[in-house]
Amino acid sequence: MKKGTLDIRVGGVGIRLEVADESLLEACTKTYGLFIPGGAAEPEHRVVITVSDSRQDVKEGDFSIGRVRGNEGYFILAPYFRGECSCDFSEGTLEILFAPNMEYLERAVENYIRWALANILLTSGRGLLLHASASVLDGQAHVFLGPHGSGKSTAAILTTNGLMIADDVLPLLIERDGVKAAAMPAAGKFGQGRESSGSYPLGNLYWISKSENNCIEKLGKAPGVGLLMASAPFIKETEDYHCKLFESASKILESAVLCNLHFRKEERFLDAALRNTAKEDNR
Repeated sequence: MKKGTLDIRVGGVGIRLEVADESLLEACTKTYGLFIPGGAAEPEHRVVITVSDSRQDVKEGDFSIGRVRGNEGYFILAPYFRGECSCDFSEGTLEILFAPNMEYLERAVENYIRWALANILLTSGRGLLLHASASVLDGQAHVFLGPHGSGKSTAAILTTNGLMIADDVLPLLIERDGVKAAAMPAAGKFGQGRESSGSYPLGNLYWISKSENNCIEKLGKAPGVGLLMASAPFIKETEDYHCKLFESASKILESAVLCNLHFRKEERFLDAALRNTAKEDNR
């Protein structure tokens, strides 16, 4: 039985959560409070969320996405939840399975939203969801990319006086007036206020490489496109999706430069490097 609904807007996409568990609805309202839209626009995606005590034979850390049998939609499968979406990602279901505590319930909702958002942005040509962290400095969003453990979140945190808007995944939105970086709900990972829940013009992107030396070098568009494509999670690896990934990554790099950032996690160097790179691009 449906307990209540919550309309949110994340990455420019309206999503309606129809939550059957009252405690989970309360937790989601708190987590996504800054992303509740002011108007009454119809959502682009609706998901019915239920909680059950059933189990599934999925090992901790396993994660898979794919087509539902008969090509009637898509699925996402993880140890504590399973979700399905229609072919056009307009509606879906999320069943949370034997989650030991509220943290797992919220994480299941978070990952479902990311999966749906990544595919809605990609298939509509409106942008990409990237595995990235980001901080706003001098009115522009600086985006940090790299493999797990490379220091993406650390770089965003070290940006002195910067406004952190993402520490794990980040939507880049392709709009008529340029590319915007849109904040993602923080889920308590860093202090998030009204300013850090908005969207900002994209400055540049930085691929982080751990190093004993501090330096920054601009990459060409071809390797940049490849790195952006490799940084897009939650996407099924099919030929048509790869084509869409290539198109969106190419458009993003028409508005920004991807640089290779070598640094020893020093605040002074990082701030100076970001500002100098932005000034060079504005010349």
